[in-house]
Amino acid sequence: MVTQALLVALVQWFGDLVYSSYFQLLKRPIVLGTLTGLLLGDVATGAMVGGSLEVIYLGVVNIGGATSTDMGVSTTFGTALAILFNYPIPAAVALAIPIGYLGLVYWNVEMMIHALFVPLLDKYIAEDKLKQFSFLYYVEPAIVKTVPAVAVFLGINFGQEFLVGLVDKIPPFLLSAMSTVSSMLPAVGIGILLNFILDKKLVIYLLLGWALVSYLRVPTLFLAIIALFLAITDFYRDQEMMEQQTGPVVETDAQEDFLNG
Repeated sequence: MVTQALLVALVQWFGDLVYSSYFQLLKRPIVLGTLTGLLLGDVATGAMVGGSLEVIYLGVVNIGGATSTDMGVSTTFGTALAILFNYPIPAAVALAIPIGYLGLVYWNVEMMIHALFVPLLDKYIAEDKLKQFSFLYYVEPAIVKTVPAVAVFLGINFGQEFLVGLVDKIPPFLLSAMSTVSSMLPAVGIGILLNFILDKKLVIYLLLGWALVSYLRVPTLFLAIIALFLAITDFYRDQEMMEQQTGPVVETDAQEDFLNG
């Protein structure tokens, strides 16, 4: 169990590090869940847990210091629950969400720690000490972000008896309720996302997708392929319309410059 707990902690540390760089999408649940499943020898379960959490967190947008949850902790720990401790996926997903809020508590502490080093970084820049600046800039976050990884390791490695016994003590009706709730949460995530991006002109595509799935039983993958073609077609159509609108304006300006030249 020590090796497996270390692997999960490594994924957690990796997710936190890439989130601080330009590869923030690598910390998405679908990525971390699949990666955790790959290292633990069960890619399918990891992808299912990560995919379930991905749909739930679709509408979660972190703006500046306003953060609602730690998706990395939720995904890595939830995937470990499903693979290492044989939790049903709905139960693992339902339990992973509150664990993400525990990760959020440390995230706020982490931001305060980073802020303490800002004056020192400014000092190195002012004194043109680029080597010291680069060392502190990269090493400090790498050290600070080991705390969630260590917490995940300790929870998995030393909480084995508790986590294994917990699922056996959960009453069947509560497991059923957790399954129902976890089935409803993706709809909440999609609803939040649609609240941000839904356009009245694009509702027809949403209705089309619903009709294809509900009445024709179209597989999700085939529906995604159709959506990709529609998106590409819509993109090129918008490009052509923009060119038609801007073309005459550019030509008129050129003619005026020639006549006034």
